[in-house]
Formats: sequence, structure tokens, C-alpha cells
Amino acid sequence: MKLLILLLTLGLLAGCSTEQQTDSEQDSTAIVSSEDAVEESVSKEELNEAEVIDDLTEYPETTAIQETIDLTKLTGHIVSDNPGTRILIFTNEEKQVYKSIFIKDEKQLKVVDLEQNDLVIDDTVPAS
Repeated sequence: MKLLILLLTLGLLAGCSTEQQTDSEQDSTAIVSSEDAVEESVSKEELNEAEVIDDLTEYPETTAIQETIDLTKLTGHIVSDNPGTRILIFTNEEKQVYKSIFIKDEKQLKVVDLEQNDLVIDDTVPAS
């Protein structure tokens, strides 16, 4: 009987540790894929489906972006807003000009000038 309980307990512990490894692997995969996504513009279809940003102050990263880039002549689009990351595209007459990726947990912001293919901002955003 004790042997049966021991085996069941070991099986339960093994199952839990495997699940935790899977979660951490998924987190690291999400970060890698977000880093890869920084350098690419989004498709016209994705941009058409993206929500237009009416109030830039709703998003903490836009304050940091405005310190470097004049957003008054650009239109912001929310391409994705997941629990871990938010991707914004800024356009000028439907031409994609800037792309930002904000990693929420780490408060890490990356902004790429899509015309120059240059990293403009790679910094942490202060808590708002």
C-alpha cells in the first residue's frame, strides 16, 4: 500500500515538473518570436484589421515613444495586445513608418524605423 502511494506521488510530481518546464519554454519562445517580429512590418490585411488608437495616453509605452518620435502626424494601430506583449504600428498615409513591441512584464520597449530598418528605441519604460 505504501509503495502504491509512493508511486502515485512520484508520478504526480513528475507530471507537475514537466508542465512547469513547458510553461517556461513557451515564455522563452514568446520572447524570441517577439524579438524576431521587431524587424518586420505587418501585412496590409493585419493592418486593416488592427484597431486605430484614439487616445495615445492609454498606453504607457507611447509616452516614451513620443519623447523620440513626433507621433502627431502618424496614425497608431494596435496590431496585437496579448497578456505578454503589445505590438503597435504607426503609419503615415497607409505607409508603415514605425513598429513598436512592448513586453509588458519586463516593461521593455523596442521601436523600429521601418523605412530605415533601424532600431530607434530599445529601453525599459518607467511604471506609470
